[in-house]
Amino acid sequence: MPLVQAATRFVNYPASSDHTIAVAATTAEPAPEETRSASFSNVGPAPGTDDFSGGESAGAEPDLGAPGMKLAALRGTTSQTTFEETLSGTSMAAPLVAGGVAALLESTGSMEFDDLTDRLERTAQPAEQVAEAEVGAGLLDLDAAVSDDEREETQADAMDDEAVTRDEAFRSESDWRGRPFLGVFD
Repeated sequence: MPLVQAATRFVNYPASSDHTIAVAATTAEPAPEETRSASFSNVGPAPGTDDFSGGESAGAEPDLGAPGMKLAALRGTTSQTTFEETLSGTSMAAPLVAGGVAALLESTGSMEFDDLTDRLERTAQPAEQVAEAEVGAGLLDLDAAVSDDEREETQADAMDDEAVTRDEAFRSESDWRGRPFLGVFD
């Protein structure tokens, strides 16, 4: 059973673990070209030095992005009633991907984890204003995943100049944070 994990800042444990889908939060825009990464969301690659993974998280990045800002959610109360609240967080984005995984597994019967993640990533919707380090393969596109409609353009190809600059900055920061410790975990 795959684990869908929300994370913050760099993608660290448990989101960096095998058989885990690391989910980044984005704005909930109607069109991919308007989507942006949430300011609180995780990025990659993880330096592997700012968590307690012993370097195991080095290089981990988000796998997919999904809306995680200003989403309506039902909340329970101690009096067994519910009310609607607007919430934001990677913990709001991860359930959307988990639901997508469940729907995909329902439509296919079953899939090995590697096949599942490969399909989700091949069918992800690129978003030009978002860095690859912010959303990995792109935005979850459940319709494309169910129909196995592979994208011709990747997230790396779709990035506009600002997204490319952020992508390079995140990668440089990760290198800087990890470089002094190279070899320590070997």
